[in-house]
Amino acid sequence: MDLYAWDVEPPDTTRTSGAGGVTGDESEAIGQVRRALAGAPAGTSGVVRRVAIGESGRVAYVNLGTVGRAWLDGASGAVVWARL
Repeated sequence: MDLYAWDVEPPDTTRTSGAGGVTGDESEAIGQVRRALAGAPAGTSGVVRRVAIGESGRVAYVNLGTVGRAWLDGASGAVVWARL
């Protein structure tokens, strides 16, 4: 089963972290980032990564690679995606 972790970080990382989660649906992860970025301050960014549950016996995710990065364009207010 594929898992996708998503995180959205505000431009000022000294504040509390932004939204994040894990889902089994890549499209849902991308949609969550898009929704979190809508209306966020300029400079906010998001990332979707494919992950797996680690085998250490603890609840931990192993990063298998970045699916894409997104950011809020300051000029247009649009969410911009770069698939990797």
